[in-house]
Amino acid sequence: VSPSGFSDGLDGILSVLTKFAEGRVWAVGAFAALSAAAILCAVLRAATDVAPLHHAASAQQRKEFNAFQRSYMVVYVLVMLADWLQGTHMYTLYSTYAETNAS
Repeated sequence: VSPSGFSDGLDGILSVLTKFAEGRVWAVGAFAALSAAAILCAVLRAATDVAPLHHAASAQQRKEFNAFQRSYMVVYVLVMLADWLQGTHMYTLYSTYAETNAS
């Protein structure tokens, strides 16, 4: 693959994303900010994931808890993402009907 072919493909993807984002700048900005916050949290979590020396839990208990924590967080993130996506559609729906209800 030549560098220009890669560049052309990337330009095509960017143009599709730009066209999709038209009129949704606020949603794209919110998504970018939340994505950056999530990445920052993941980096901080990985950087500070050191068990204290005086911790009484066994290695097996820590493994089980970490597995539970990961499975819980996957479900939690999916539910929150679904709720966030629904919120953008509800905003669009209410703005279409000129509804001023804030809920």
